[in-house]
Amino acid sequence: MEKPRLVFFAALAAALAPICSVGKSCNWLWKRHENDLKVQKELINEMWIRSHFTIHDLENIRVLIRKLEIEMESLLYDAGFALAEEDALKLAINEIKR
Repeated sequence: MEKPRLVFFAALAAALAPICSVGKSCNWLWKRHENDLKVQKELINEMWIRSHFTIHDLENIRVLIRKLEIEMESLLYDAGFALAEEDALKLAINEIKR
Protein backbone atom coordinates (compact mmCIF):
# COMPACT_ATOMS: atom_id res chain seq x y z
CA MET A 1 0.00 0.00 0.00
CA GLU A 2 2.91 2.29 0.53
CA LYS A 3 3.98 2.15 -3.10
CA PRO A 4 0.66 3.37 -4.59
CA ARG A 5 0.71 6.31 -2.20
CA LEU A 6 4.17 7.31 -3.32
CA VAL A 7 3.16 7.03 -6.94
CA PHE A 8 0.08 9.16 -6.26
CA PHE A 9 2.06 11.91 -4.51
CA ALA A 10 4.78 11.81 -7.16
CA ALA A 11 2.13 12.19 -9.88
CA LEU A 12 0.46 14.98 -7.92
CA ALA A 13 3.75 16.84 -7.50
CA ALA A 14 4.53 16.43 -11.19
CA ALA A 15 1.11 17.78 -12.10
CA LEU A 16 1.35 20.76 -9.74
CA ALA A 17 4.81 21.90 -10.93
CA PRO A 18 3.53 23.40 -14.24
CA ILE A 19 0.56 24.97 -12.44
CA CYS A 20 2.92 26.80 -10.09
CA SER A 21 5.03 28.10 -12.99
CA VAL A 22 1.85 29.23 -14.78
CA GLY A 23 0.80 31.03 -11.61
CA LYS A 24 4.16 32.79 -11.44
CA SER A 25 3.88 33.77 -15.09
CA CYS A 26 0.37 35.10 -14.54
CA ASN A 27 1.52 37.10 -11.52
CA TRP A 28 4.44 38.54 -13.51
CA LEU A 29 2.15 39.52 -16.40
CA TRP A 30 -0.38 41.01 -13.99
CA LYS A 31 2.28 43.15 -12.27
CA ARG A 32 3.70 44.26 -15.61
CA HIS A 33 0.29 45.36 -16.88
CA GLU A 34 -0.49 46.99 -13.55
CA ASN A 35 2.73 49.03 -13.77
CA ASP A 36 1.97 49.98 -17.38
CA LEU A 37 -1.49 51.19 -16.35
CA LYS A 38 -0.01 53.19 -13.48
CA VAL A 39 2.39 54.94 -15.88
CA GLN A 40 -0.43 55.67 -18.31
CA LYS A 41 -2.61 57.07 -15.52
CA GLU A 42 0.20 59.39 -14.39
CA LEU A 43 0.72 60.53 -17.98
CA ILE A 44 -2.98 61.24 -18.46
CA ASN A 45 -3.11 63.18 -15.18
CA GLU A 46 -0.09 65.23 -16.22
CA MET A 47 -1.67 65.95 -19.61
CA TRP A 48 -4.93 67.00 -17.93
CA ILE A 49 -3.12 69.39 -15.58
CA ARG A 50 -1.10 70.96 -18.39
CA SER A 51 -4.12 71.31 -20.65
CA HIS A 52 -6.07 72.94 -17.81
CA PHE A 53 -3.33 75.56 -17.40
CA THR A 54 -3.17 76.05 -21.17
CA ILE A 55 -6.91 76.63 -21.38
CA HIS A 56 -6.67 79.12 -18.52
CA ASP A 57 -3.83 80.97 -20.28
CA LEU A 58 -5.79 81.04 -23.55
CA GLU A 59 -8.78 82.51 -21.73
CA ASN A 60 -6.54 85.26 -20.30
CA ILE A 61 -5.19 85.96 -23.79
CA ARG A 62 -8.76 86.19 -25.13
CA VAL A 63 -9.66 88.77 -22.48
CA LEU A 64 -6.54 90.82 -23.21
CA ILE A 65 -7.25 90.76 -26.95
CA ARG A 66 -10.81 91.95 -26.32
CA LYS A 67 -9.47 94.86 -24.23
CA LEU A 68 -7.04 95.74 -27.03
CA GLU A 69 -9.88 95.66 -29.58
CA ILE A 70 -11.92 98.07 -27.45
CA GLU A 71 -8.96 100.46 -27.11
CA MET A 72 -8.27 100.35 -30.83
CA GLU A 73 -11.94 101.06 -31.63
CA SER A 74 -11.82 104.02 -29.25
CA LEU A 75 -8.64 105.36 -30.86
CA LEU A 76 -10.09 104.98 -34.36
CA TYR A 77 -13.25 106.79 -33.28
CA ASP A 78 -11.18 109.60 -31.77
CA ALA A 79 -9.04 109.85 -34.93
CA GLY A 80 -12.14 109.95 -37.13
CA PHE A 81 -13.68 112.61 -34.95
CA ALA A 82 -10.49 114.70 -35.05
CA LEU A 83 -10.33 114.47 -38.84
CA ALA A 84 -13.98 115.46 -39.16
CA GLU A 85 -13.47 118.39 -36.82
CA GLU A 86 -10.41 119.47 -38.76
CA ASP A 87 -12.42 119.63 -41.98
CA ALA A 88 -15.20 121.56 -40.25
CA LEU A 89 -12.64 123.94 -38.77
CA LYS A 90 -11.04 124.56 -42.18
CA LEU A 91 -14.47 125.27 -43.68
CA ALA A 92 -15.25 127.75 -40.93
CA ILE A 93 -11.90 129.52 -41.39
CA ASN A 94 -12.47 129.73 -45.13
CA GLU A 95 -15.92 131.22 -44.55
CA ILE A 96 -14.51 133.74 -42.14
CA LYS A 97 -11.80 134.77 -44.64
CA ARG A 98 -14.39 135.54 -47.31
